[in-house]
Amino acid sequence: MSFKAAKRTSFGGTQSFDIYFDDQVIGSYRPESGNFQTFRTGAFETAGGKHTIKFVATTTEGDNTAFIDDVRITLPQTPEDPYITNSSFESPVVTDPSGTVRA
Repeated sequence: MSFKAAKRTSFGGTQSFDIYFDDQVIGSYRPESGNFQTFRTGAFETAGGKHTIKFVATTTEGDNTAFIDDVRITLPQTPEDPYITNSSFESPVVTDPSGTVRA
């Protein structure tokens, strides 16, 4: 699931919250900016049917507000392939104790 969240900047503190899929927490969040940022929950599975998604405040003291917008049920993101710099080991050039250059 993805959504956008921001905190209220005019007064009050930062609101943290958990997201539940039925009775299972699928993510915990704390928007730190007044600008909306995109967040994603961890992957979860369902066999279909009716389910409940809840956003539940975890900061219970003080005057705190989180704004939530653009909630979407999405497919899990495919992880990016790892990127290895200098994967063929051409650099740096190394010399052994005899002074022979090895690349």
